[in-house]
Amino acid sequence: MNKKDVKSTRDLSKYLSTINSQDKLYHFTTFESLLEIVYGKCLKLNNVNCLNDKKESYFSDNRNYYIFSMTGNQEYVSMWQMYGKPSGIKIRIDFPKSSLTRCFNKGNIYYYNKGDLVHFYSMTKPLFEIKDEPQLCELKDVVYLNKLTSEYNHKERPFVNIKFDEKDIRELAGCIKYSIWEFERETRLIVKPDGSKETSNPEGDLLIDSVFLKVDDMFIKDINVTFNPWISGKMKDKLKLVLDDLGISSEDSSYDGQIDI
Repeated sequence: MNKKDVKSTRDLSKYLSTINSQDKLYHFTTFESLLEIVYGKCLKLNNVNCLNDKKESYFSDNRNYYIFSMTGNQEYVSMWQMYGKPSGIKIRIDFPKSSLTRCFNKGNIYYYNKGDLVHFYSMTKPLFEIKDEPQLCELKDVVYLNKLTSEYNHKERPFVNIKFDEKDIRELAGCIKYSIWEFERETRLIVKPDGSKETSNPEGDLLIDSVFLKVDDMFIKDINVTFNPWISGKMKDKLKLVLDDLGISSEDSSYDGQIDI
């Protein structure tokens, strides 16, 4: 599908699933979280109501979708500042897109119920439905809504043939944010519950605030780490020893030596 063929929000939803052609995906996190990924062999997806855009739950039609956020290969100082716990050692990890999509299997998606691992999906139908049926696990670029013009933007370019439509907003659930976040150029792994598990109570309180996607050994092997640009050389050397033991490659930030935060 070409951009000029996008005429509706439904078209746009399909378009965002098909245009992500980059070979690698990038995730800003902390070194501590990387160790959780490596030793736990899983990625943590947070409920859409727990994300940083206050309108996310509205954009998602108040549905309990679960999100793992990634971006393109650009480095931004603001990204380094915003993501990762304030007390953590911030890093960026990258991995081939194919390593992630290989793990898209309903048997790999689970959560914890009172400490016990519970598979999130109970249905027997295929994970990826045919034709136009919604997928239960998707990889989509995020589109950004300009509040002033009601235009949808992707990579700083608007879709000129469509306008904001309240009744169709659910078509973009999980992959729409306001344009103030456009610098992120975000790509998302989105998991949509199938209804077999209650994710919130009647009062709207979350019962399941996060789910996990199991990853394989090849995914771990394919991870590469970029250190944040203000980390000390001594700390970097210590972290490299740990990464070397894990078989994970690392590199310096392209901003290395240019900023002090």
